[in-house]
Amino acid sequence: MNSRQANIKLAAYSSISSLVEYFTVAQDRAEINKYTILDGKTTLTRYLDGDTVEFSSINLGILVKDIISILLENSSNNTDLWHRAGINAIIVIARSIAMSQLLVRNLHEDVVENLKQRARANHRSLQAEVALILENAAKVQPANFWNNTNKLREQLAQSKQLFSDSAELVREDRDKG
Repeated sequence: MNSRQANIKLAAYSSISSLVEYFTVAQDRAEINKYTILDGKTTLTRYLDGDTVEFSSINLGILVKDIISILLENSSNNTDLWHRAGINAIIVIARSIAMSQLLVRNLHEDVVENLKQRARANHRSLQAEVALILENAAKVQPANFWNNTNKLREQLAQSKQLFSDSAELVREDRDKG
């Protein structure tokens, strides 16, 4: 990727309102560039071999050499070192989203073990699995669905309008088939 392409990508990523930081990995050397976006201004931080890359938005630090090592381990090509890893420009987008925390006490050990098994089966961490379960359970359900359905049935019955039985239509379709 040349510098013109990099600048175009930087401008495109900078327009994402929730973007806080992103990273590029150099193709020919142990170097990672961090672009931090704050109040519409982009700041560049360069990390070299031996440095710890700070992923501020997720409160994580990883050594440059460890990131490079992971990329090389997951490479399937066998040409030269950097091309083998397919390292050109790896972009990691980290968003700043306010999240709440929840502490659940006094869970039975069997419940925790079942959650761990479920997480493993779904290739997620225990925390990610529990978060997904809670998010799905807390989704807004259609307000009074059954009450509304019953009211509609009553209104249709009171209208004295005749409706055909769909079973006859289904039977006709089957017989044609």
